[in-house]
Amino acid sequence: MKPFSLDGSYYDTETYMGRVMDFYSVIDPRKLFVSSKKVTECQELINDYKNNKFSSEDLLNPSVNAQLWSAKSTLGAVLHPDTGEPISTPFRAGAFIPANVPISAGMLLTAPTVVNSMFWQWVNQSYNAGFNYANRPITVGEGATDDALASTLAAYTTATAVSCSLAVGLNQWLKKATLSPAMAKRLGIAVPFVAVGGAGAFNVVAMRYKEAIDGIPVLHPETGAELGKSCAVAKTALGQCALSRIVLPAPVLLLPPFLLPVARSLAPKLAGTFAGKAAIDLMVLTCALSVALPFAIALFPQKGTFPVASLEEGLRKIAEEEKLEVVRFNKGL
Repeated sequence: MKPFSLDGSYYDTETYMGRVMDFYSVIDPRKLFVSSKKVTECQELINDYKNNKFSSEDLLNPSVNAQLWSAKSTLGAVLHPDTGEPISTPFRAGAFIPANVPISAGMLLTAPTVVNSMFWQWVNQSYNAGFNYANRPITVGEGATDDALASTLAAYTTATAVSCSLAVGLNQWLKKATLSPAMAKRLGIAVPFVAVGGAGAFNVVAMRYKEAIDGIPVLHPETGAELGKSCAVAKTALGQCALSRIVLPAPVLLLPPFLLPVARSLAPKLAGTFAGKAAIDLMVLTCALSVALPFAIALFPQKGTFPVASLEEGLRKIAEEEKLEVVRFNKGL
């Protein structure tokens, strides 16, 4: 078992599968039901570690090591990393799958009318806004200000407008287009995905375009010290985030339309009843969210690397003086 550390994850997040496994641990719905007593016990265990109350022999004990990793994981799922206060239960990472199952069902299983399209896109963006706001970075301490509400509302308004416009516009175009019924149905399957993915990518660029102008911090790969700011790195980070927002809804909104008919055909009698069909559909959506979503989210590491040779001249000289071949950056969300 990996030795316990307060920094980083139990899994190797430098690898793709490590990031997948790390996200599986983060979205574990069982952590929604952690009691306040359990949280206090986990805090006491971590505080004991910080205060060096564990001997080196204790830390070599697999049982103690496992308890420390479990406590860290539990606190990370329940408490805000900056304030240490509990995150509202509906917006914890463990609620992501339970909350998105009905939203995905609404997008995929209801008739593609204007009202339905706008309503479910609005519900989706409303939940995303609440989730992002509850998990936002918060600066603590004297003189600290939190102006995230204004930026969250701006992002929410923009994403809702774009997603609703895309969903309604594409559905209306499909109705008027001279396409065969089969082709129209195939293209109609992709409408919710295009609306959600397009809104996500547009939102990232709209809210963070200044980073491409001003640059983002470039970090020393070993010490983490800031070397300066780079526009080239910022554009790479924005591109990765925009692509992630497009890929993210793919397993949830593109796979189920193909899996649902197969699942229903495996149990035709059950699928012949309203309750049975609903149970099958919800099971497929839950599996798509639970199994495929972590693979989409793990596409890029949170902290990426960038070749020194591609940096701006001034920053490149600084990095070369440090004898570096790559630098690191935080891509953001």
